[in-house]
Amino acid sequence: MPFHVIAFRENRSAAATLDTVAPVPDPVGTIIKETYIVPTTYNKIVAVNGGAVECTEMKISAPSIRDEGDFQVTPIETQDYPTVEQKIIDLRTNPLALESGEGLSVLASNTAPASGQTADVYSVVFLADGPIAPVTGRIITVKATTSGTLTAGQWTNLPISFAVDLPVGTYAVVGMRAESPGLIAARLVSPEVPYRPGVLGRHSATEEDLTMFRYGRFGEFLRFAHNRPPTVDFLSVSADSNPVVYLDLIKVA
Repeated sequence: MPFHVIAFRENRSAAATLDTVAPVPDPVGTIIKETYIVPTTYNKIVAVNGGAVECTEMKISAPSIRDEGDFQVTPIETQDYPTVEQKIIDLRTNPLALESGEGLSVLASNTAPASGQTADVYSVVFLADGPIAPVTGRIITVKATTSGTLTAGQWTNLPISFAVDLPVGTYAVVGMRAESPGLIAARLVSPEVPYRPGVLGRHSATEEDLTMFRYGRFGEFLRFAHNRPPTVDFLSVSADSNPVVYLDLIKVA
């Protein structure tokens, strides 16, 4: 099933009670005040991650689930970017259904990291049109490099260059790893599809993998021709340069 990645992030002082976290501006999404409008097709949550250095509680809120007490994000991260797979809420086989057109918001409470300082609170939400079915086949992994500097706290789009020339054909992306020191998330961008599938960030070449996003376990992301690769949106807490991407591919034509 296709899926779409959205993000919320806010640098703020201490919030003793639950307060909204601002959505990250998104060229393919509608944001009204501090809510992200649930798309028509991708209206089911299949994964969530979020937190902050001093985050104490986090919830996903929308009118359709509010009567049930909203959705509690637990466990929460204690850094301002993703750390380990055990802190990703995995709903791939049993998605949380929302209503298309309603406002989706993230609520969080936090203390400040130190007196007079602020906290970077974030959440990444994966939306799909149904359960995520794993895919299998002959999978190869290809490295891709970028050239550019990221804008901290915003989606920054960069083209990618593969380390090898792909044979002529069409490829399905069935996994991804993205690396940069402050990376929160990365997502693929193609003019052929309206959604932007992606992954949570890794911060060095030696950091452990998030295996749920690799080798077909999160389904098919999108397809591209060998000479028309997707670009990548990166979201980072810092102004990193030249992030690196690895794509798991199946040649389908």
